Amino acid sequence: MANRNQLRDRKVYSTELKLHIVKQIERGELGVTDVCRAYGVKSRDTVYKWIYKYSRSLEKGTLFVVEKDSLSKKLAELERRNKELEAALGRKQMESDFYRTMIELAEERHGISIKKEWRGTVERLRGSYTLTSLCGFFGVTRQAYYKKSRRPKALVHQRSQHLLNGLSVNVQDVLKQDVEQSLKGCLRVGLMVV
Repeated sequence: MANRNQLRDRKVYSTELKLHIVKQIERGELGVTDVCRAYGVKSRDTVYKWIYKYSRSLEKGTLFVVEKDSLSKKLAELERRNKELEAALGRKQMESDFYRTMIELAEERHGISIKKEWRGTVERLRGSYTLTSLCGFFGVTRQAYYKKSRRPKALVHQRSQHLLNGLSVNVQDVLKQDVEQSLKGCLRVGLMVV
């Protein structure tokens, strides 16, 4: 609880600032409430005192509606922003359709399924988008994603070992053929005595 004997902070506004604020109100740029919020004036009565003191066109008892203009300006601004966002959304939708068509054409021409390689794309974009939205884009569930990412390491190791074995057999065959070719070449030339 604040001490009652404690002094409150008091703001003092310069005459120039008061004149500037009153001119803004007269032009309809700001309302009394807007001035209170923007300049930290505690009471609307204070702003009205400034208007009565410094205004040339407004006198006490004159009804001056500023809020209507402020609301109409805000509404016009919101409508303009809404149109901009709708246009941006339309461009993004067109871009999305373009990429989707490119993927389909590439799949048809090259006979591969690019969409089946979704897991790598999800891994790359996972920091930027939610997993649910990424999986939804590819038409798979989060469960399918986790199932694919938790494949047993033994199966992966077995597949890689199979590939390495096949590769080493191929390398051995190639080396054997190279040695045989070299020996035959040497025998033909007569460089080698058997």
